[in-house]
Amino acid sequence: MKSLILVLCAFLFSLLQASIQRTNTDSAYKRLLKADATLKLDLVDCKAIVTVDDKTIFYDSSNVDSVDFIVGWRVDWGDGSQLVKIERKKKTDLGIKDLNIAHSYNKRENFVFKYYIETKKGLKDTFVSNIVIPGPQPSFKFESTNNSAIQIGVSEYVRFINTTKKMTSSAAFNFFFGDGAFVSIRGNPPDGVKHYYSKV
Repeated sequence: MKSLILVLCAFLFSLLQASIQRTNTDSAYKRLLKADATLKLDLVDCKAIVTVDDKTIFYDSSNVDSVDFIVGWRVDWGDGSQLVKIERKKKTDLGIKDLNIAHSYNKRENFVFKYYIETKKGLKDTFVSNIVIPGPQPSFKFESTNNSAIQIGVSEYVRFINTTKKMTSSAAFNFFFGDGAFVSIRGNPPDGVKHYYSKV
């Protein structure tokens, strides 16, 4: 008997940014911290990957205290995943610009991205952006020759019935059946997608 492996992929998505920026300044020492970032969305192996490009502005023109620098970055992706935390003790240590910060979203929803920055002397600022990944939310039910949801045998088939939410005519779905077979379809075939297994 062969276990069934199915990978679904929906290809419609976009990224919308509506940033809210708050500037933190220290007028006594003429310091300014303005958190900012550019977010890039790519499709990699059916996954929506968002990459962060830091655009933060930090300015220190003080003659009295010129040792301030950014010591901490935190990235909240907005989907409940673990926060990215980067800290450094010295100005010469690696910062976020030296790293490739990216995240894979596995849902087609709206997310609130937050980017927190702090300096050694206590200046803090936050960049906020709305990330919108719309499009189909892949979902299928299936039926087999022996009506088993767990196993199928040689010469038995599995039929997949599309129950995707927010379906569009331009959505494409890739099926990897686990036996080396592959098929790509667009839209919603009325009879579903049927696959026969020829070996165990």
